[in-house]
Amino acid sequence: MSSKIGSSLFALIFAVSFTAGGIGVGVMPLVKQIMGYWKAQSLVAVQAHIEKLTLDEHDGETRTYQVKAEFSYSYNALDHRSQRINIGGDTSDNIGDYQRDIYRELLRAKDQEQSVTLWVDPGDPDFAVYDRTIRWMRLLFLLPFASLFPAVGIGACWALWQIWRPSAEPATSATPAVTAEFAQHYQVPLSHLIIEPQQSGALSLGIFAVFWNLLAWPISGVALFSSHIGKNPLVLIVVIFPLIGVVLTVFALKLWLTRKRIGKPVLVMARAPQIGLSEWAGSVRFIPPLGARTGLSGTPQPAYPVRIECQCDYEDSSGEDTSTTTLWSCLVSDLQLAHATVQTSFVINFPADLPVSGDADGKNKKIIWKLVVKVMGDEVVFLLPVGSALVASTSIASAKIDWQVLLHKPKRLHQLDLTELAKSTSVPTVIERKKSWLGLVVLLSFLVVAGWGTIVFFVLPMFDSANHEALSILSERALVPVETYAQLQAQLAAGGDPNQRDEDGLTRLMRAAKEADVGKVQLLLASGARVDDVTPVIVDAAGYRLGNRSALFDAINKDAVDVVRALLDAGADMRIASNQVWTPMHYAAFVGAVRSMRVMREHGAEIDAPFSEARGSTPLMVAAQYDQLLSIRFLLESGADQAKLDLYGENACGYARFFKKTAAAKALACD
Repeated sequence: MSSKIGSSLFALIFAVSFTAGGIGVGVMPLVKQIMGYWKAQSLVAVQAHIEKLTLDEHDGETRTYQVKAEFSYSYNALDHRSQRINIGGDTSDNIGDYQRDIYRELLRAKDQEQSVTLWVDPGDPDFAVYDRTIRWMRLLFLLPFASLFPAVGIGACWALWQIWRPSAEPATSATPAVTAEFAQHYQVPLSHLIIEPQQSGALSLGIFAVFWNLLAWPISGVALFSSHIGKNPLVLIVVIFPLIGVVLTVFALKLWLTRKRIGKPVLVMARAPQIGLSEWAGSVRFIPPLGARTGLSGTPQPAYPVRIECQCDYEDSSGEDTSTTTLWSCLVSDLQLAHATVQTSFVINFPADLPVSGDADGKNKKIIWKLVVKVMGDEVVFLLPVGSALVASTSIASAKIDWQVLLHKPKRLHQLDLTELAKSTSVPTVIERKKSWLGLVVLLSFLVVAGWGTIVFFVLPMFDSANHEALSILSERALVPVETYAQLQAQLAAGGDPNQRDEDGLTRLMRAAKEADVGKVQLLLASGARVDDVTPVIVDAAGYRLGNRSALFDAINKDAVDVVRALLDAGADMRIASNQVWTPMHYAAFVGAVRSMRVMREHGAEIDAPFSEARGSTPLMVAAQYDQLLSIRFLLESGADQAKLDLYGENACGYARFFKKTAAAKALACD
């Protein structure tokens, strides 16, 4: 019982830790990557402003990076913010140069005060992501964790079940009697005994090959394509590991096919083998007949070489390595068996001066008797339960064996000149066959390995180098205006309405401002477009009034200073409050549109104008709340009153402290 409890605790630790680790570290991130891939197909492009941007470095065993950013954008006349970078989730890693490349890309846009493309979910506008491409290298990196770790956990659960499950059947002897069904099919007396062969090892090798390939291929692929081979050619050595995986898979498949061709031979004997027994008779029955399954690999032959050997081994596993010494061996038969042979029989004389099967002279030392049948390039091994009942009353059985002498004797090979004995004459040619799942597992693993290998070494390099760039081009293509300047000019000249609205309630002037196209804005204004038209006001489920945005807000969102200037020159009202709350100056402080704030200041905008509703916050308070340092600096330089209070008695420093914006508090020189 104590050993069961100890084994159970050990298995339980593996089951919980590896299963939980595999799900948390591998399965869930992998699922997130796949779900992100499907979600990306339905996203639409919008323009966004970069509010914050950092590249975090984490030093551990290796240095990892994570780019972090905050974007502001508008969708359907509503303002939103997002911090998502990649559609598959954002984590710290050092897989290739992805993190640093994205950071440099965003930093360039921020330094040049350019907007960037975000991809928004129309059904959930709060969800927006900068890069909607899937990271194939990260997907490969996650694959071993998502497959191997849960597999180990499942194996530990199986071991736990094996420890505590009740025994379904009573223990049977090593040489069970022939069953009635076997006796009927193969004309064997029920008094005879039968021994089944040892497993070929194809299943174990196949499982090991699957695990090896799942680990070697993805990691080798990541290592190869995340490194500069020209600078470090030694990285090519990792190719050895997936090649080993291929060899293991091929060998396991070949071993399975060979054993499948042979079938399942059994050893049938009239009595159990014993030390000192002369002319012990046995026969090997081939199920199905020899060569009946040759079509699985190769063509049938008239005859097949079959070699049968019997040997006695001394196995010592008490040290670090297991050593095996052959004490005695005998060539039982070496002959050619005709195609469709069912049985080959033989006799063996067991020496009287050798030990019986079982434990030898100490712990972890065993005597193993076995019959080896070499056929069709494989070895079928039967373990023989050689006993000593025949000589129990003799001095040989009770004498102490001199192991030193026995182990130092040269291996004795005895050639027995035997001919094949009688064969069964009435054997059915159709035998009940069981489904072999091993072949399917090995075959599928081979196909998976080949598929992943093709992806890793041929497809992914093209994707990782061009995927982001290609989809960036698609992003830009998606933003091409529906109508060009020439088309707009032609429509207006033909009597088109400059104040025409689309299905979202946006006027042509609003759309031109969203595109930051000053030429189209000027053309529309000259054609009679109303500069202060606003989007429809809607009330959401919480009772908030949304909308009421003029084209000026769209221009500020892009910080398109030329468009802002053109709208202000046309008389745009800087007191209109979007969502019935934010004035253009508040919104500019929120998005950090400093150039637009400067132009509005030149046109007489009030620096400390409060909200028309809600708390009565000033633009400086908004900038402090959202940590907009450039806005804070401009407002202070423009004479904003830092001590001014809102309707609840809070100043800008109070906003910075409440929202825990330490950088803003420092810029405001708060106590």
